[in-house]
Amino acid sequence: MISTEVTTELKHEGLVREAIRAIQDLRKQRASTSPTASTCTSEATPALKLAIESNAEMLKRETLTTDFTFGPAPDTAISVEMDEERLKVDLTLATPAT
Repeated sequence: MISTEVTTELKHEGLVREAIRAIQDLRKQRASTSPTASTCTSEATPALKLAIESNAEMLKRETLTTDFTFGPAPDTAISVEMDEERLKVDLTLATPAT
């Protein structure tokens, strides 16, 4: 029999995938489709913060983020709602080496 129970781990993974999508969309808005490393600053609800911390390596790998920190997000940040969770995130693209 197939279980339809949504475990905490699955819920966290789903939330992180939504965060990844939001960061990738922000990268596109900032006109960067190149594989440039970036840093993210974010504010998140407690459950979303826990989900991101639990899946930080996946988020960093998928978004090419070298540093993901929690703290006050700047005015340039975007806000994303995910179910009852909220993420406010800003992306700083690294300057490509010449």
